[in-house]
Amino acid sequence: MLTTCLCIHAQTNNLPKYEVGFNAGSFVYQGDLSSSAFGSLKTMKPGVSIYGSRILDNYFSVRASLSFASLAGDDSKYPVPAWHLQRNFKFSTPVTEATATMVWDLFGNNGRDIVTKFSPYVLAGAGYAFLNIKRDWSGVNRSIYSAGSHGGNGLAEDSAHKVPKGVFVLPIGIGVKYSFAPNWAVTTELTYRYTFSDYIDGFSKAANPSSPDGYYSFTVGLAYTFGQKNFLKCPVFKKD
Repeated sequence: MLTTCLCIHAQTNNLPKYEVGFNAGSFVYQGDLSSSAFGSLKTMKPGVSIYGSRILDNYFSVRASLSFASLAGDDSKYPVPAWHLQRNFKFSTPVTEATATMVWDLFGNNGRDIVTKFSPYVLAGAGYAFLNIKRDWSGVNRSIYSAGSHGGNGLAEDSAHKVPKGVFVLPIGIGVKYSFAPNWAVTTELTYRYTFSDYIDGFSKAANPSSPDGYYSFTVGLAYTFGQKNFLKCPVFKKD
């Protein structure tokens, strides 16, 4: 009798095995050509991501993601301070990013019947971003910039430096999930990617070589869970 009760309890609290999702939003470059702590918001680009997760328990899941986006920076978009217009660097690149992250649901609501509709989570992991960087310094005011102000002496070194075809990234992010049905939820997510390169924008010595470039995304999405598992592997009894 005790075994029967445990089995029934387990079956009513089964977790799904998997979650899949789709996110869309904006990707923002943050580096030598952005003059704000929030990155180059004036050159933000659209991006989309798809992912699949393996749910481990109520709190943790492992996610594999694939993102397609673009990044861009342009000194001419930021006339203050005025030397941006004299330097006039710009760049753009498509981004194809593959990452693996651990996701921690802070309320322990992974796949459960809706307990709290809003559930915050954090994520962290590692990945790789494929790039095709196009940099442009043709608009430089050489009568001023060649004198060495704001890194002018480093332009020759940068122009001789090959830009990377890809970079390792360390994504870290926060998000909120809103469950509107037992298997469906909408999400809002902010994820920053730390990189180990100062040449995502194509420039380093002629700009700010003291810190690497990075980028982040702000997205909204839709998530679906499926594949329930029976922890105690109890048989399902059906009434005749």
